Amino acid sequence: MTNINFNTMEHIVFSNELKKIAPSPEAYLKLGHDEAFAQRMVDGYFVKERSSNVAAVYTDPIKNLVTTFDCTTVEIGMVTFSDGLEERGDYTLFGQFEADDLVISEITMEVIVLEMGIEHILWHCAANSACFLQALLIMAAFLRERGISDTLYDDEPANLLVAENCANVAGGEKYLDFYRMMLGF
Repeated sequence: MTNINFNTMEHIVFSNELKKIAPSPEAYLKLGHDEAFAQRMVDGYFVKERSSNVAAVYTDPIKNLVTTFDCTTVEIGMVTFSDGLEERGDYTLFGQFEADDLVISEITMEVIVLEMGIEHILWHCAANSACFLQALLIMAAFLRERGISDTLYDDEPANLLVAENCANVAGGEKYLDFYRMMLGF
């Protein structure tokens, strides 16, 4: 991955960087997975431009990402993106974390996970959208490697190091539990 100033990450940079770390279908086929599974894993690294007449109008990179691109095939661990934004009072819903709501707090601009359907915070994910997108790129690259490795899945020190790196990029120790949980540690 190229060296990027993620404090100014834009939605297009995220899209381009995610494409660069996409796995090849052959990596999954060699492991004995079928073609449908292999293609789904590859598709999880690509966003599709909605249309040429949709402009980025937000200062928030996640809001621009979800409104200018179709991210519904993107799957990074348990993180998925919605087909659009949904305003919910002090929160903007942009995706899911498993069955729970992935939102931006309109008060703090922090990315958090709310328990599905209620405003109970389950996880603090990142200080802001730019930090969250950077952490997701780190996580996506690691999950790609972990998905085709015989040993990386069970390598606790390697997994914990990635979780710590993601948390640091996301804004600090406050976010560590989220990334550890993403990796099952």
